[in-house]
Amino acid sequence: MPQISYRELHCIKCDQDFPSQYWFAAPSICIKCYPLLPETERLKYGAISDTSTSDAQHGPFPSFFQAIGILISLYLLSSIVSLVAVALGASSGFRLFVTHLLSTGGVLATTYIIKHREHEYSRLMFSTRRPRLRFMALFTLLGPLVFFAAACIGGSVISFFGKDLLAPYLVHLPFASPFFIFTAIVSAPILEELLHRRIILEGFLGRFSAHNAIILSTLVFALCHPGFNFLLALILGVFLGWAYWLTRSVITTMLMHFSANATGTILNIYLNIHTELMNKQPTVSVAPGDYALFIMVICSVAGISIYLHRHVDVRRGIESQNTDA
Repeated sequence: MPQISYRELHCIKCDQDFPSQYWFAAPSICIKCYPLLPETERLKYGAISDTSTSDAQHGPFPSFFQAIGILISLYLLSSIVSLVAVALGASSGFRLFVTHLLSTGGVLATTYIIKHREHEYSRLMFSTRRPRLRFMALFTLLGPLVFFAAACIGGSVISFFGKDLLAPYLVHLPFASPFFIFTAIVSAPILEELLHRRIILEGFLGRFSAHNAIILSTLVFALCHPGFNFLLALILGVFLGWAYWLTRSVITTMLMHFSANATGTILNIYLNIHTELMNKQPTVSVAPGDYALFIMVICSVAGISIYLHRHVDVRRGIESQNTDA
């Protein structure tokens, strides 16, 4: 049987077509019909999203302005925690770890409570759907490739404008600190993906088109990374948002985020960046001879992305399984 268009899907309950971002359990039940089903019948369809009746009436949480409020809360809480850590004489690595854990974790817990109370967000924040293992491996492989491409772009920007001009925007990171390593490869992928993809992007997908939702959520994500890290987070965030939109699996984006951060941390430790200026920048400068490798990485990212975009869409994937029977 022919596949259903992933742009619009047909609800078997209300017999209407809806854009795919409004679907609760693709490809059978739309967002309006799913909350009306008995609990036993809901389990049969296995929801991808946990949107409630309140979401259908008032729009999913958060709205764009609510996301800005989340961002401001992150800034305020991280500033307070950082000041307290400095006053207590904590090292830079431990200060970064505590600040990230308490600020991001605190805001995440608060948004979860709000969504749980006002929007009946009864499940834990993990999607019940998973892409196949080989697809998850390709998404994980994309992390280091995207990081390297973003690092090359950042290095080119530094070379073009000059290190002296961009020095105020280059953030010092204690790459060798065990606390920083734990934050980069464990804490950040888990907490940030739950907050920025599972809550913010998931809410935006119910309010905006997929492209606008990914762009807006990526902007919020990038603004949480100060200095020159903004550029790296902006590029990586687009791919993380795209991966979540395709898979609706936060586990996939966690693995992708983990591999990207681990690559950056290991690379900086391996290169043994000791000079003050180099130790403040989160990227690696690109030598003229490295552009061939850069082009290869870009081609690899494009090829893997095109393949995944054509073969991995949770909504289309479930449709194919159901319609092929």
